[in-house]
Amino acid sequence: MSIASTNVSSFASELATLLIETENSQSDAAHSERDAARSHYLADANAQIQKLHDAADATEAGALTSGALTMAGGALQIGAASAQFTYDTDKASVCELSASTDVKQRLASEAFNAGFLQTSGKLLGDCAAPVKAFLGDAAAARDQADAKTYETLGEQAQWQMSDASASIDKASKVGDKILDVVQSLQHDQAASNNAVIGRI
Repeated sequence: MSIASTNVSSFASELATLLIETENSQSDAAHSERDAARSHYLADANAQIQKLHDAADATEAGALTSGALTMAGGALQIGAASAQFTYDTDKASVCELSASTDVKQRLASEAFNAGFLQTSGKLLGDCAAPVKAFLGDAAAARDQADAKTYETLGEQAQWQMSDASASIDKASKVGDKILDVVQSLQHDQAASNNAVIGRI
């Protein structure tokens, strides 16, 4: 009877040792997964921050380009107004019927310059909004979309960290239970041995 109890206790101890080793292996794997998830989370968070900075830079570049085009367009329109005024003044002071060819050519050149500057200024002013949308807003939107992707990857890494932490806790609790069972078996074995010795 004593031998049978010893065999059962020895088998239970060996089984408990194997179970504890298995739980330790699982716990080590969970620790590695958690550490990897933390690294991914930090990398994704940094990438998200960088993409948000890129989006801000793109918005700024678009706004500066748009502002420059608007200012250039405004300057050309001011030049056009000045050229138109010069043309109107010169035309009013010259009788076209009696004007020389040189005067007529100068008036035609002034009219052309006024029209060219007016059209160019309007064109630049009209281009400001589409260029801003193309250079700034579109690039910023792409960077913000990329930032959202990294945010999502960061959330995924947080879930992985949470799952790994739960696995670590579970392995620890199972290991504690196994140790309790082994200690209980050893206590029972010791009590059984004492009882046998007491009978002898």
